[in-house]
Amino acid sequence: MRIVSFNINSIRARPHQLIHLRDTLDPDVIGLQETKVN
Repeated sequence: MRIVSFNINSIRARPHQLIHLRDTLDPDVIGLQETKVN
């Protein structure tokens, strides 16, 4: 099983990166996260 974690940091600006990650690594699970520090 392949699990990939991806820090999206505004996914709307980079949908191509997520598609590339999916196509290149062929993960079973993708964990999307966004960290905000105030």
